[in-house]
Amino acid sequence: THPAINVSVSEDDVLVTAELPGLDAEKLDVTVVRDSVTIRGERKAEELAEGETWLRRERSSDAFERTVKLPFEVDSQSAEASYENGVLRLELHRPEDLKPRKVTVNAK
Repeated sequence: THPAINVSVSEDDVLVTAELPGLDAEKLDVTVVRDSVTIRGERKAEELAEGETWLRRERSSDAFERTVKLPFEVDSQSAEASYENGVLRLELHRPEDLKPRKVTVNAK
């Protein structure tokens, strides 16, 4: 199953958040390349004690990979990631040389 992802954008930054409840941060693999972010991970199945059976089993336990296209290229070297309460938070920044620049028009 793919994690639910939100992407918000400002002029020079992108914030990506992903819901990954019950996943250890060590099991996450995040890759940033130009204008895309890929999140990979794996949820292990819960083990039942001997003699127990499932009454209901809705939580998935499988490997997942999700790639999100961003609105502009970002600097992978300045990417910041944190993981708290099952939410992955990626802060991505536009490289200085790709930021929009105002050009002054001189009248002649």
